[in-house]
Amino acid sequence: WDPRSDQGSGVLQRLKKHSADPQAWKRFPDFFNRTAAALEALDARAQSLLRGSSSLWLHPRDRKASRVLSSDAENAKRMLSETLSLLSRMSDSIEESDDEHISFLQRMLLGFIRRLQNSADILRRFTIYHEFTDLIFWIEKRSSCVFRITPHSPAPILKKALFSNLSVCIAVSATLTVNGSFSYWTESVGFHRKNMVQRSIPSPFDYKRNVMLAVPSDAPPVGDIEEYAAYLSESLFDLITLCEGRTLVLFTSFQLLNRVYTDLTGPLEDQGITSLAQLPGTDRNRLLGSFRENDKKVLFATESFWEGIDVPGDALTQLIITRLPFSVPVDPVFRARTERIRESGGNPFLDLSVPMAAMKLKQGFGRLIRKTDDRGVVIITDSRLISMFYGEILLGSLPETFQAFCEQESLLRQVEGFLYP
Repeated sequence: WDPRSDQGSGVLQRLKKHSADPQAWKRFPDFFNRTAAALEALDARAQSLLRGSSSLWLHPRDRKASRVLSSDAENAKRMLSETLSLLSRMSDSIEESDDEHISFLQRMLLGFIRRLQNSADILRRFTIYHEFTDLIFWIEKRSSCVFRITPHSPAPILKKALFSNLSVCIAVSATLTVNGSFSYWTESVGFHRKNMVQRSIPSPFDYKRNVMLAVPSDAPPVGDIEEYAAYLSESLFDLITLCEGRTLVLFTSFQLLNRVYTDLTGPLEDQGITSLAQLPGTDRNRLLGSFRENDKKVLFATESFWEGIDVPGDALTQLIITRLPFSVPVDPVFRARTERIRESGGNPFLDLSVPMAAMKLKQGFGRLIRKTDDRGVVIITDSRLISMFYGEILLGSLPETFQAFCEQESLLRQVEGFLYP
């Protein structure tokens, strides 16, 4: 509905003729415009705090951000509250009707009011965010700034809303353990019952016979972006052409994905291999459907393809993981949880970073084998898996496979021997 016009087919416009309080409708455009202006001012203030970053954690001891935001946040909250009061008055003024369409429009209006109430409550809490010690307050830049609140731990919420109401709870997943232990998952969700039974059931898949796990020991450090991107473009070309496509390449960074995809599209096309990429605006299901067609194709993908996709059969024979999936240290929620662990005397890297990476790595690894007769190779081009102490934890979290940890030239020969015996 456009409040600047008395014309339109929006919800409010269609309900207006059924109201016993036309004055409320007459006042709404002014309230709408003032609320929109207050929210725009708050957005501008938040963007000034971001200083070009994509997100910002509001540290509870940093009162500077609170002072910068408080005036605009208070004004936006006040205008939202006044608009909500008016909308509630407008909703209450709708005369009773047997018309199902009118009832439907009323329900839509009530839903809109509830969403605005949630927004007003979020703004209220942002004005005093330092008082909520168990919550993480952060701002994310999208088309405009989004104000988000995340719990430090979901455990109290799950205990109250779920576990305390059940006599029996069965949790099943392929990725609940880290290096054979359930402790990280049980502690993170607050699952601490004395009579808890933990059991790891062997997979029906014969990973040791049907999967090769390979790591190139001579891969350059992943921290040198330029050198590592050049290495990936060269080594992935050899691996993808060896497998005649049929490859899913998983990235943790869109920037690296785009660089490698740009480098390889032409050369692979010359070899009769089609490159697909998870670019902004691409349809995930359509992309996956095209990859499943079992032609000579390679799919370059990131975040959402690490889990929840199913490509059984020969269409996916080679899975390449370009980097160990450690969380980005600038992520606001990750930073907040890291500091909480450090303050309590824990080790954020071993207590949080490594277990999270292990579970994510298991999810990515699981994209390869989807049926008992599937067969293929998993290549992790991040040599930290075999050179750093935490590599043992990550490797211990994966199924037992045939392994090849060697230099790239030897690795190519072993992959060829495994795929084409």
